Amino acid sequence: MKHLLKFKRVSECPIDQLVDVWNRGFKGYIVDVSMTMQSFLKKMVTEDLDPEHSVVAFDGDYPVGIVMTGFRQDEDALYAWNGGTAIDPEYRGTGVSHALMEEVLSVYKEKGVHTAYLEAISTNIRAIKLYEKHGYELIERLTFFSGPEEGQDITVIHDYELECIRVPSEKIQSLSFYQRHMPWQNQLESLKEGIGYILYDRERPIGYAMTKETYDEKGQLKSVQIYQLGIEPVLEGDLLLLITFLHKIFKLERDGIKRLIFNFPNRDDHVLSALSELGFHKTIEQVHMKKLL
Repeated sequence: MKHLLKFKRVSECPIDQLVDVWNRGFKGYIVDVSMTMQSFLKKMVTEDLDPEHSVVAFDGDYPVGIVMTGFRQDEDALYAWNGGTAIDPEYRGTGVSHALMEEVLSVYKEKGVHTAYLEAISTNIRAIKLYEKHGYELIERLTFFSGPEEGQDITVIHDYELECIRVPSEKIQSLSFYQRHMPWQNQLESLKEGIGYILYDRERPIGYAMTKETYDEKGQLKSVQIYQLGIEPVLEGDLLLLITFLHKIFKLERDGIKRLIFNFPNRDDHVLSALSELGFHKTIEQVHMKKLL
């Protein structure tokens, strides 16, 4: 059954209505992405989502779908990121998702977007086919990893004199091997509470990591999550160096720490090999897609 839809911008809708349609649209999803009003607002701020150009679909006065969008500038080109597409289960298969995507893409064109990006869980074939129908193409696969929570003893013999130092994210951006082109949520702009580290060998920077860390009420480290990890290109093949760096970042000598890798590009196979050596395992895989407008 087709529905006569109307569209509003997120900025025109009350927050409780937005959270309701988001949670209905993601009910029973592969992972739990349900939101409270507080977490929804935090997501918008953290990920630079734009309420004036994000779209809600209505069947009469009833919201049935939502697409959240953020925009960032890359040199002279404006690009967009789909920060979540949620369709009420009762309205799937009725044309709502296609109409909503068409509306969103028209917003992108009006705003002058050069490239649009999104991610989808690789097993969500229905969503991937929707995006492909609207011109999105696969560019890479992204993986989430979970690591051991127990401590590990490690002795690695190499010729480096390594020091891992916590630094402001601005210092990481100045590195010649800083990876600028990362998935949206892994970019420094999305890591407003992120912690940066640079790995030095005799005062020469040879690696970096962007992480998030959580602590309990006693100040004890509870979790470490890596969003970016880079090594000077000439050293990328040094497995022992990567293992040592990951050991330092994840503080693998300690027990009881949750260790995660978030949305990591599979193109970095040297890092994937080091993760395997340290006992990390894949939990979720996403497809990273883009559309040129």
